[in-house]
Amino acid sequence: MIMNVNKIARRFTLFVLLGVVLGLPVLAHEGPYASMDEAHGVLINVVPKNAQSIYPVHITQIDGVRNRNKNPALWLKPGKYVIGLEISSNIRQDVPVFTRGTVRSVHELTLVVQAGRSYYLGGKYTRLGSNQWEPVLWKTEDKDS
Repeated sequence: MIMNVNKIARRFTLFVLLGVVLGLPVLAHEGPYASMDEAHGVLINVVPKNAQSIYPVHITQIDGVRNRNKNPALWLKPGKYVIGLEISSNIRQDVPVFTRGTVRSVHELTLVVQAGRSYYLGGKYTRLGSNQWEPVLWKTEDKDS
């Protein structure tokens, strides 16, 4: 009887592990992220130094789910998303000293992502001398451009 219980437990464990392993590729494609082979738009959070008063941001959330991807470009499936952004004021040295390294707040930007397009995101201070800022979509382009 004990042997049968151990055999059943091993089969159950094997079944669960097999399900997890086989299910991972499916889970990887759920959610907003796209692979290179899928139709996708690209969110880019890199800002050139010559951009007038626009600063880099971190993409912290997509539709309320924490974004753990730290790449400067994210491939997303086409669709409407609420993007959570944090301004990265301590990356650039031309930010006024009183705003560098201070507590950041997450702001949201609603964006409709289309396949074959790139979306450049940044942050713009609405009032210098304070931490008041707003997210901006400062450039869009077709990937063929």
